[in-house]
Amino acid sequence: WSSDVCSSDLTNDQLQIVGNVQNVQDFAQNFVFLFQITDKRGTVVSLSWVSGQLEPGQLLDLSQSWNPQESGTYRVETFVWQSLASPVPLSLPYSQSYFVQ
Repeated sequence: WSSDVCSSDLTNDQLQIVGNVQNVQDFAQNFVFLFQITDKRGTVVSLSWVSGQLEPGQLLDLSQSWNPQESGTYRVETFVWQSLASPVPLSLPYSQSYFVQ
């Protein structure tokens, strides 16, 4: 499993979070890709996820948009788990801080 995340320009209007996952195993795998955004106090201000199944070698691009309510520093974290009911990590988590003006 591999995952990555990147972001387009940050504005007060919209933040676009883009991630991708690839199944590098030789069998199909169920997954859930979680997007979590926290503010400078560590409060979760957005939490969303996409679930599905990837075939061997399949690469899937995922995106989520978010509208910040105020300026400040935010942390974007992504996780790839087996499922919400079984949060077994399939990839290392990703974390990056951004400043919204």
